[in-house]
Amino acid sequence: EEEKAVVITYCDRAFSRIWPVFRDCYDAALGCHRADKKGASPSGSCLAADAALLDLGLEGSSPAAAAPPRHCLRPSAKEEAAATAHASRTHSQSFLQTSSRRVLARLPPATVSQRVTNGLLQELVASRSVLHLDADAFLLRDPWPQLRDRFPDADIVGSGDCAGPGPGNAHCGWYINNAFRRRHGNDNPLWQVGFMLNTGLTYFRSNPRTLRLVRAAAKSVQEGRSTNEQTSINEALAEQSCKWNTDAGTPSPGRYEAYLLLKSHAFVGHCDGGLKVVVLPFDVASRSLN
Repeated sequence: EEEKAVVITYCDRAFSRIWPVFRDCYDAALGCHRADKKGASPSGSCLAADAALLDLGLEGSSPAAAAPPRHCLRPSAKEEAAATAHASRTHSQSFLQTSSRRVLARLPPATVSQRVTNGLLQELVASRSVLHLDADAFLLRDPWPQLRDRFPDADIVGSGDCAGPGPGNAHCGWYINNAFRRRHGNDNPLWQVGFMLNTGLTYFRSNPRTLRLVRAAAKSVQEGRSTNEQTSINEALAEQSCKWNTDAGTPSPGRYEAYLLLKSHAFVGHCDGGLKVVVLPFDVASRSLN
């Protein structure tokens, strides 16, 4: 029996032009997943996506209760705040494509990260597993074989991202802001790992281990110790002393060498409390610039 799952995203005005493409790709990838099953859609056509899609940017956007949902109406991150740029590129072998209009990669205001972490936590508490999918991440095919089926005992499975700055990836310090410096001083625990989980494509299984992590991340954002949900989740992972190995069982070398390995190898993290995290290689799911 498949896990009960929901997909959450957040669309503001910066994503409004690409929202129809995002939605078409979403329905095709997850609807065709259903059409492949015995007894479903004998004509071979795709069905409606079998995981509910929740746009956390919809709150208060509809002019009337009876009106259909209106997406992507909230001010964009660029409109609300100036932040460090961070971009993504695509890989042809991936089941995922990132829009070239990446908006152009400005960190969202802390209020957006609060909505995302709170929305994620709310679904997990309700015993629903969650795929968090950025509104510029276009699904090219069914993601469940990689996110849910390949690592059935993992608590969290997602795409990777670079963590810097360091030799060869100076741009990868996009997440270092005043809040990060106040929390860590001259230390950078994410750079020590060499990569991080990119929450723009991450699957969270609902269980006590994942809830513990997400609660810590949400609290960090709420209290201002982190201003971005991706940073806060990876900081929470660092605090749980995750030990990383490649999917072949080789211990991670850390830092830039680990990032280079992530281009073609998955990394598996075993963390305090029994939490198991998998970061997929870039040739499977890429949300990173390099």
